[in-house]
Amino acid sequence: MTDHAIRCRGLVKRYGDVIAVDGLDLQVGVGECFGLLGPNGAGKTTTVEILQGLLVPDAGDVEVLGMGTGIWGISFGTVRARNKGLLKRMLAAPMRKGNFLAAQVFARLAFLGLEVVAVLLFGALVFHVPIRGSFLVLALIVLVGAMAFAGLGLLVASRAQTIQGVSGLMNLVMVPMWILSGVFFSWSHFPDGMQPFIRVLPLTALNDGLRAVLLDGAGVTAIAGFVAVLATWGVASFAIALKIFRWS
Repeated sequence: MTDHAIRCRGLVKRYGDVIAVDGLDLQVGVGECFGLLGPNGAGKTTTVEILQGLLVPDAGDVEVLGMGTGIWGISFGTVRARNKGLLKRMLAAPMRKGNFLAAQVFARLAFLGLEVVAVLLFGALVFHVPIRGSFLVLALIVLVGAMAFAGLGLLVASRAQTIQGVSGLMNLVMVPMWILSGVFFSWSHFPDGMQPFIRVLPLTALNDGLRAVLLDGAGVTAIAGFVAVLATWGVASFAIALKIFRWS
């Protein structure tokens, strides 16, 4: 479970020569009630619409419940490139779909280490969250989890034509997992008939795997099931995205 419900770093949004949001840094913890106050034109509505996925920032990073590097960043970036005609240029290069999609995944993974270290340090220093398991095992579950959500991000963006469209699809994918996968409360409270389905959701596997390593000191064998679920989602999502992806 992430310690932040919302995190923005260096958020910028421009409308022509007008800078609506200028380098905003914002952190909202899970369970906090947070309000944005300011005069008209201060950028409140723009910030909220960026968090909702209705607008794409011109610069900076946004994470909602820890989902920044994977599904959100890849989906928005791919659709924005499609709208600007950049994907058509890559097709003319020529570039294979597989190479492009793989590059999107590995480019996001390059920043994964810094994000994970920052979250772990914050959790340890502020909330005294222990790290009882091996760092190598922790790195394994984080890496496979990131690739699973990157694959989902590619799948969501494979045919979306607009930011509004891909935002709706991302919410359709992520909101049920936020509710069901133990982000806010344990998924064990749901009816028994739903639990087999909940267990195979990627966010459930990621949450449970991280808790097992951090809190229980679980080893590779203990988290093998979680890794298998995440790997299956990642491979399946990437394969389907490769099949249905459109350059335009």
